[in-house]
Amino acid sequence: MTAASTHELPVAAAWAYEPKWDGWRCLAWVRDGRVQLQTRNGKPIGGQFPDITRALRQSLPPGVVLDGELVVWDEGRQRSSFALLQRRAGAGRRVLQLARQYPAHYVVFDVLATGDASWLPAPLVERRALLEELMTETPANLVLCPHTTDPAVAREWIETWTDTGIEGVVAKRRDQPYRIGRSGWRKLRVRTTAEAVVAGVTGWITAPQTVLIGRYDSYDRLRCVDRITALGFGGLFRYTQRVRATAWGVARGSGRWFPRSEGADGTRSGSEPSRAAWVGCRGCGRRCGAVRGC
Repeated sequence: MTAASTHELPVAAAWAYEPKWDGWRCLAWVRDGRVQLQTRNGKPIGGQFPDITRALRQSLPPGVVLDGELVVWDEGRQRSSFALLQRRAGAGRRVLQLARQYPAHYVVFDVLATGDASWLPAPLVERRALLEELMTETPANLVLCPHTTDPAVAREWIETWTDTGIEGVVAKRRDQPYRIGRSGWRKLRVRTTAEAVVAGVTGWITAPQTVLIGRYDSYDRLRCVDRITALGFGGLFRYTQRVRATAWGVARGSGRWFPRSEGADGTRSGSEPSRAAWVGCRGCGRRCGAVRGC
């Protein structure tokens, strides 16, 4: 079951609310002696998360089918980390080492079956009660997803929990059955804004495929923070118009950028070109000064 985006939470007695996690949606089948984990796209990932499959096998009876989110907690930043989750998924031969180094958590928010009984037709309120019963004695890496019927609590999550890595709130009707592959929930994403420097592109400067953006850190180094999604025709047109009109840019073919300079009023502006200083580019994972990105 999927969630459609909304710009405001539905408020009524028929709705319940849960945090939206920054992880991988994952179904879990507990069978005799083994556990199968599968992404929403049908990809099996149990081999990459032996800590989760072991916990499920040891604490839940065969026949249980769960829906939830795989997350990895970053102790240093005190928040969930999608980058560490991806490292776990691509660990290869180091799967056991990374499982010890970056343990995963399975945040469970629904139960679809127990034994030979399907709970898909049951309303959410009944499935939730059963899930709470199943999760009473599970280990710490199997987490019962917080759940409330109070919209004020949901808004508090949005205001105070986003620093821990949640992406927003999902609203679900309490009387709704579980519909496989169909939309029925609503998700409100938390969006934050910040100024950034267009510091590189993939493709050509005049016809980029994606744009790489950076921000200066406390040591005045330009760090790669993200890349935008692929540009459509309208976005490409607006970008090229801005590139022609702005004083910021890349000296084509030189591998140099216009860095910031600070005026008396504290404003930043372009100055003389200097060598690019990517630090920890997420695109390639190393220092990157390529004019067209990595």
